[in-house]
Formats: sequence, structure tokens, C-alpha cells
Amino acid sequence: MKPWLQWNRGLTSKPEMVLIARKLGITPQEVAGRCMQVWEWVDAKASQGIIIGPPDLAAVMVDTAAGREGFAEAMQAVGWLTINAAAKNFQFPNWKRWNPGESSKEYDQDSEARREAERLRKDEYRKRPKTEDQKPSTE
Repeated sequence: MKPWLQWNRGLTSKPEMVLIARKLGITPQEVAGRCMQVWEWVDAKASQGIIIGPPDLAAVMVDTAAGREGFAEAMQAVGWLTINAAAKNFQFPNWKRWNPGESSKEYDQDSEARREAERLRKDEYRKRPKTEDQKPSTE
């Protein structure tokens, strides 16, 4: 899993942060921390900021990740969360703009593929017939 998420300068003063804070009766700094918790969860579970799952559970899952009831509703109100009942998913718009690298999920899958390719390469190398100059000396 990649070890970091991007924190943008001025995050706590973004209008969306202030609006969420006002809606929930908390500080923008607390909103930013809770958003980071949500985004960490999304990064680990989703690709491209889209989570496939029952839309009726989306708010519960986001609220749980944030540790605050009503957080999903507040994120929806500012356009940071979209619940799509027809497609049976929920998504975080502009995810790739704010998280330009691969997600932790993609990173883990890619890492596993690289490890498997390396293991296969080493196995093939070990199976190769040895040439005279590669054989251990008996002298």
C-alpha cells in the first residue's frame, strides 16, 4: 500500500470545508482530518474514486470512515460525494485530479504482479542449463 495521501495547501480554508464544518457544527480543521480518513478509506477500497456497492449503504460507510454521522450527507451537499442508485455505486468526483497517482488498491495489485513476474523470472533463470564458465570449480 502506498504510504501517503496528498494534502493540498489551503485545504482547511476551501469553501467546501467551511460549508461542511458549518453543517456539522465542527471546525474546518476537524473536517479536513475526517476527510483524510474518508479519502484514505476510498484510496484503499476503490479505483478512480468509485466504490461499487449498495447505494443505501454508501452514507453509512462514509460516515463510519469519517467517524461522524451526517458526514456523507455534508459531502454530498458540497459535491464531493455522488451516490448513483442506478449504477449501484458511489463516487468521489474529480478523484484523479486530487489524487493523481495510482490508488493504494491499484498499487497493491501492481506490486503483486511485479513480485510474481520477478519470481517467474528467477525460476526461469534457475532452470537454465549452466555453461562451462558458470559451473562451480572442482579444483
